Amino acid sequence: MRLLPPPQRQGDAWLLRNQTIPAAVLDPALRITGAAEASYDVHVRGDRIVGIAPAQAPGPSGGLLLPGLVDAHVHLDKTATFDTRQPAPAGLMAAISQSQADRARWSADDIARRVEWGLQRAWSHG
Repeated sequence: MRLLPPPQRQGDAWLLRNQTIPAAVLDPALRITGAAEASYDVHVRGDRIVGIAPAQAPGPSGGLLLPGLVDAHVHLDKTATFDTRQPAPAGLMAAISQSQADRARWSADDIARRVEWGLQRAWSHG
């Protein structure tokens, strides 16, 4: 297990160095062109982020920084399983029933292909 570097105190603020931040959660003005994610130095004062800038001293990531209340889980086994030519299931229980019926035709190779596609798509969209 790798321990994250501790934040550095700078006056009345904290500096979190080399935080990996997905481009999708940043203001477009802060994004590094063409990067799905990049390393940033983040300044925190009290309970507020008061500054974000590209990392000044490249090095190992200080961690992944995401906005609060992010539910970052995904059901990769169900990625790209529904036939887009069919109407979408109406509601959660209908989607679960359709997924269970569809599962009979899934193979290990099929799941691996869909998982790879889903991960690549998620990565490219931040």
